[in-house]
Amino acid sequence: MRGPACAAVDDLGFHDLPVTQEGTLRSAILTPALSELASSGILLGADYYVNPICTPTRTSLLSGMYPRNVGLNHGVILDAMPNGLPLNLTTVAQRFKAAGYSTNMVGKWHLGEPAASGAQLA
Repeated sequence: MRGPACAAVDDLGFHDLPVTQEGTLRSAILTPALSELASSGILLGADYYVNPICTPTRTSLLSGMYPRNVGLNHGVILDAMPNGLPLNLTTVAQRFKAAGYSTNMVGKWHLGEPAASGAQLA
């Protein structure tokens, strides 16, 4: 079964990627795989969930909530820190899994201790 795919790319400058909501080429850096994925999907720009650091961005993307409403808007949470994404939040990944999709996360987590947050690690 083919399902939705989501890619969050952070720590980039405004014109670092050629992919834009307007479909214009703004960068000399070519990213053919990312450009192909973006051309067939929906691009969420700065008006949706983008924050200057990774923990608030991931909080918004996974929970659908503003980071300030979850209490994760003031810094980066590393894996060994005792706080993190609240366990009572239902994430988009949990909703996809409940609907029968497979889910996977690749990259940095920065939402607290993965085991404490309920993340299933391979």
